[in-house]
This record gives sequence, structure tokens and C-alpha cells, in this order.
Amino acid sequence: MPRVSRLILVLGDQLDLESEAFDGFNAGEDAVWMAEAAAESVKVWSTKAR
Repeated sequence: MPRVSRLILVLGDQLDLESEAFDGFNAGEDAVWMAEAAAESVKVWSTKAR
């Protein structure tokens, strides 16, 4: 497994490509981990794909 330089955590509905967290993001070295609480998926509007 390749070594990860930066791990970017994205929680809930905070995924936004314009986020400063992605400034300098390098797909070859960095990784993104997204998590959502099960309760959030029924409380907050979201698309079926989510």
C-alpha cells in the first residue's frame, strides 16, 4: 500500500471541492476519508446516491 502523505477527514455533509482542506491536494499521495452518522442520513436531506 502506498504511503499517505495527508489524510483529509470529511464529516457529514461537509464535502465541498472548494473547501480549503483540498488546497494542494495530491491524488497520488493524499487520501480522503468521509464518514456520516447513520442518524444524519435520515435527518438531513440528501440524494439517493449518498
